Amino acid sequence: MLRAGTSVVETAIALGFVDQSHFHRVFRAHVAALPGAYRG
Repeated sequence: MLRAGTSVVETAIALGFVDQSHFHRVFRAHVAALPGAYRG
């Protein structure tokens, strides 16, 4: 979703995260990069 151009907030909500900060923590733990950097 991120690489397709969906915003970080929209991606987090679509995936069921309650807030963006929780999504950031989980994403960084699994991908070892911030969602915005991954999005390119």
